[in-house]
Amino acid sequence: MALNVSLGAMQLGPPPPPTDVQAALQADGNVLVRWTPAPASGRVDHYAVQYRTVGGWLPLTDHLDANATSFLWTTASRGVVYRFRLLSFSRHSGAGLPSNVATLDVDRMGFHSFIHSFL
Repeated sequence: MALNVSLGAMQLGPPPPPTDVQAALQADGNVLVRWTPAPASGRVDHYAVQYRTVGGWLPLTDHLDANATSFLWTTASRGVVYRFRLLSFSRHSGAGLPSNVATLDVDRMGFHSFIHSFL
């Protein structure tokens, strides 16, 4: 009698994060968050974009397609320093480590901004 066992697709831990996350203020006051897809993106099912001003991370969106490379946020406020990051998700292993953080300072007097990314 033969025994047939199927293990399915093997996952090697959590999915990698996207890289080179950047945030830029658009002329209309919206914020564009961009990134380079995660390496080995076949292991990524979707992304979540998070932000914070003070305190903990808050979701901007929980489910962006794995092929997405940007997100447009239309409700940013003047005079606030925002920090943005992304998480990769896999249906097999859940959330991966967070990406680098992009910082955007939306100046009160004229929507002046700067971008700083770090690991």
